[in-house]
Amino acid sequence: MNQTEKTALLLSILAQACGVPASALRPETELLDSGLLDSLALIELLEGIEDSFGTVLEPTRIPREQFRTPQQILALLDAEQQNPFPSPK
Repeated sequence: MNQTEKTALLLSILAQACGVPASALRPETELLDSGLLDSLALIELLEGIEDSFGTVLEPTRIPREQFRTPQQILALLDAEQQNPFPSPK
């Protein structure tokens, strides 16, 4: 999957989690300060990322600030896919 496809997929997941049309979101959209990404939407986002990308992002080890924009979430996904954090045993 190329970066453009990843971005489109993430924006679609975010739109569903936040209850807004995908056309209202851009890679630089402020999610936290705008109130779009509240705690419930974050859980839905993480589930969507796991289902669509096969990547588990554990909110207890990732600072909330890293979910500020879709662009930051994509960077987090890329980093996690390149160097996965070991799962606790």
